[in-house]
Amino acid sequence: MTAEETTAHGASLSIRRAGKTFPGGVVALAPTDLDLPAGEILVLLGPSGCGKTTLLRLVAGLGAPDPGGAVLFDGVDVTTVPIERRRVGMVFQSYALFPNMTVAENVGYGLKVRGEPKSSRDAEVGRLLDMVGLAELSDRPVDRISGGQRQRVALARAIAIRPKILLLDEPLSALDAALREKLRIELARLLRRFAITAIHVTHDQAEAMAIGDRIAVMNQGRIVQLGTPEDVYVRPADRFVAGFVGVMNRLPGRLLPGCGVAEAFFRPEAVAVGPPEAGSVVAMVTAATFFGAYRRLTLDVAGHAVEAEVPAERPVRPGDAVSLAVDPARLHVFPT
Repeated sequence: MTAEETTAHGASLSIRRAGKTFPGGVVALAPTDLDLPAGEILVLLGPSGCGKTTLLRLVAGLGAPDPGGAVLFDGVDVTTVPIERRRVGMVFQSYALFPNMTVAENVGYGLKVRGEPKSSRDAEVGRLLDMVGLAELSDRPVDRISGGQRQRVALARAIAIRPKILLLDEPLSALDAALREKLRIELARLLRRFAITAIHVTHDQAEAMAIGDRIAVMNQGRIVQLGTPEDVYVRPADRFVAGFVGVMNRLPGRLLPGCGVAEAFFRPEAVAVGPPEAGSVVAMVTAATFFGAYRRLTLDVAGHAVEAEVPAERPVRPGDAVSLAVDPARLHVFPT
């Protein structure tokens, strides 16, 4: 990998009081402030309708923020600059490739439109296809390559124009689960290799964890937590984040002796499961799912469902009675 490949080519991004209200007074995005340093990968994570695609469109220039909002690239206000002059690259869920073109022609299309000489265009296309592992498919029509390969072509095409900001709108959601899991790791590797400032939109928490340097969790048109994947998982800001990112158990505090709170929230990995003992919290195993390295148990605790994890070799089966203990240091408390 050359120094040129690892140098951040992207712009810093600042969003100031940018909101979006649609006709009829529907607020899709509350006034939002956000800062990204050059080269950072930010994931916008949240359920459908939470405002993440609206925010992405404001950065792209596909929509204008409400009066008073601003979008800045490297400190320069681009709020009124149209998309074709913002130098943003976009990768969509459909990839939007040209089916009548080859892999190389798709990647080089933006450079051709710009009027780049064929010699320099071919050199850049060759470099990018080599980086994404598709050099041997350069002359193949895109309708004769796999979904994963098309995703890499779309990424290379978006990067070919050297965008200041790369925007990815759920680019993996149309793929099957096994391929999506493989490509999320590959996409994260490629984005870091190109070192372009990127915003990735998804509703898939595992995808967000694998790809983002930071994650902005959104709900009802607002960013409710912004932090590293570890911050968001280990220290969720509120009940919504706790429930949306990973599995979060909830039990009345009275069922956990000594916990000292009205409601206890905790992750499955905070639960210790053992043989039933006098004085312990007793639970009934209602489901045990094998995941290779561990088993995910569903436990019934006085009518409340609790998820726990045990090593795969533990012979725990539905119908077994077990004891349950929760690490007090890993309890979460949220306002009612």
